[in-house]
Amino acid sequence: MHELVHATRKQVLFANKKFKFNEETEVIEEFFAEGLSNMIKDELNQTANEYLQEGAVYGSTHGYNYDFRIADPSLTTQNLQSSYGGILTLENARYFLASEAFHKIAIEYFIKTGKYFAKEFNRLYYDYVQQTLKDPSHELFFSLCEKLVPTVETIPTRQWLTNQRLFNAAIEPGEKLFLDVDDYYTGSEWIGITKINLYTTFKNGSDWAYGDKRYNMNGQSVKIELVYVPTGKVEYSNSHRIPEYANGFGSIKLYFYYKKDSTAVPYFQKQDEDFNIESFPILINNSGLYAVRLTSSNATRSYYRMMGPCMFEGKDKIIVANPFNNGDNGKMMLIHYNREGKKTTISPETTEDHYCTFAVPFIKDKNCEPGILQILTNSGGIRQNLQRNIGYGNPHGGHQFLIGGQADSFLPAEPIFPA
Repeated sequence: MHELVHATRKQVLFANKKFKFNEETEVIEEFFAEGLSNMIKDELNQTANEYLQEGAVYGSTHGYNYDFRIADPSLTTQNLQSSYGGILTLENARYFLASEAFHKIAIEYFIKTGKYFAKEFNRLYYDYVQQTLKDPSHELFFSLCEKLVPTVETIPTRQWLTNQRLFNAAIEPGEKLFLDVDDYYTGSEWIGITKINLYTTFKNGSDWAYGDKRYNMNGQSVKIELVYVPTGKVEYSNSHRIPEYANGFGSIKLYFYYKKDSTAVPYFQKQDEDFNIESFPILINNSGLYAVRLTSSNATRSYYRMMGPCMFEGKDKIIVANPFNNGDNGKMMLIHYNREGKKTTISPETTEDHYCTFAVPFIKDKNCEPGILQILTNSGGIRQNLQRNIGYGNPHGGHQFLIGGQADSFLPAEPIFPA
């Protein structure tokens, strides 16, 4: 389906220059093809067919912790994939987060207008190309999106797209760090299967090769610090070396876990040993919001992640975290609108240790119902109203949201809780 979407555009791919493939706007073309193909498959699978797994969902299943990942500077790129090779987890992050961004725009557009974003975007795009004979550009993408959708998640569309980093279409050379955490669930626990890459973006935009020069960070050291946000305590601090790999694409592999009698970690480490892969288990001592700090000789990077028992307990729930406000004695509430506009209000919950967890009726049978989610907060007399456009959630339907990081993501304060 994905490749068929590309094929229907023929030489008018957004990733083209003079009707020849060009990487400079490739991420925009993939944003469209992956996002649209997943939504088509979801509509097709509403009726019996011979092509798709019965009951399966496809659109927006990678975006359950979108907020935690989209601010990563490593996403900024002119080339979605290097012509010569690349770090698979980084390329997948760019690829799938782009499709999530498509879903966020498309579902809000559908709920507000009843129209399909991809169809209307293509109409404007083809009209532009036929009338001007100009190559597609970053600016054209922004202007067409904001013409169709003035705001996304209450933010002016141009600003929202800029905030996503994916669409900045810039080459930013230098040494960089990238963290990928795969949330893995068994019947009794959560573990975070983690890979850390230290890499270089070259002047040509490739993360792998520049002329005869090849990426290789074998043997380089990365310091890893794990900080429990509510207390600021450093629970783990150690340096690890990038393993030796012939192609240079070595990564530090970790397992974050919280059960001392974990059965999942030994199982995966045994697999690693069979393939001569070095890996390190890191015990999580608390439950909730953590910061992961990575430091090499020439780069540093910080990430927020939810870790510990809250991940297993909240696998089929909504978790909202704010690292900048502990929210003690504050409250949050949720309002959900599905594709048909049906409204579901979730009663306020008390915020503790920087996060709040909600059991909601629109998550069932391991799927969240896609739609618009309003997050209303009241802490210390400060009231905020935020919006997130959401999809099907993680493998159990749950979502994790990170708020409080950007002032322009908040609407004017309104009285949202009774006195």
